[in-house]
Amino acid sequence: MAVVYAGWQRVVDRPVAIKVVRADRARDPDSARALVAEAKRASAVHHPHVVTILDCGHLEDGRPAIVMERLTGLPWSEWIQGRPGVATVLDCARQVCAGLEAIHRAGLLHGDLGPRNVFVREVPGLGPWVTLLDFGISQALGSATGARVWGTPGSMSPEQLQGHPQDARADLWALGVLLHLALTGHPPFPPGPDPLARLLEGPRLDRLPATAPWPAGLRSLLASLLAPAPRDRPP
Repeated sequence: MAVVYAGWQRVVDRPVAIKVVRADRARDPDSARALVAEAKRASAVHHPHVVTILDCGHLEDGRPAIVMERLTGLPWSEWIQGRPGVATVLDCARQVCAGLEAIHRAGLLHGDLGPRNVFVREVPGLGPWVTLLDFGISQALGSATGARVWGTPGSMSPEQLQGHPQDARADLWALGVLLHLALTGHPPFPPGPDPLARLLEGPRLDRLPATAPWPAGLRSLLASLLAPAPRDRPP
């Protein structure tokens, strides 16, 4: 629906990212409304680990545009290819949790916490720094009915894939997928002809070493994050 450009905010002389409706959707009122709604939802969250929305306006051709901070780094899917250590992965996972906590406290379900929407950059003196991106399909908690099955393939929870009502634990499922990818290099559920059936069987954790340097409880944490039933996941 949208494309992101690198831009420059001349008034304050800083780099920005500009998200606009694609040219081929410029006359689609639903696309325009969706982008403005995304800007409003994202602007409701103020946290160091959530992307900062700087402005929202319109281009000369009338298309709405979101102006955001421009980040330099890598999406989670590429960052993990550098094989970060367990301690680094868990530190970044804690940062993801901090961002999610702020999103949920603002009354939102992110809904699309795929490995392309978690950005990691190096901050001098702090190390890897996580920023959560893309509120394109976020919904208000309590109204996340799941009527539309949208999201990142491989990161959608069973209830999301089935179009069932969702709460914050759908985002925790996606966190489990991020962790498993980073720790093993593989998704927790291999692809197959019936992805939903595989998800409902529960995760395969046989690729996780059972001994040090893995912290105690890590295997059980992953199992609970990726539990098929939301009630079995952490609150």
